[in-house]
Amino acid sequence: MIEQQILPFCHFYKGEAICPPKFDGKHEGKLWQAEMMVCTHFNKCVDASNPQLSVAQLVSSYVGKWAPYKFREVMDVYFKCVPEMRSKVT
Repeated sequence: MIEQQILPFCHFYKGEAICPPKFDGKHEGKLWQAEMMVCTHFNKCVDASNPQLSVAQLVSSYVGKWAPYKFREVMDVYFKCVPEMRSKVT
């Protein structure tokens, strides 16, 4: 999928070149970074048959890799935006 097709499933990244200052240093900033990476670098990994789940799984993987000690806290912020994904993403 291309970035423009993935953006509707992003809750923090909206196509900006840099992280908005309101997210800087917060869990939202980590999620912005994860969604930006999904859109710009991992977009070929997004499954078009269920893009919302696919994006959520990729965000979770990214956060788990780069913020392993705060994984649950960060993902709790993400799941406030998409609560239906909480039980589907590990």
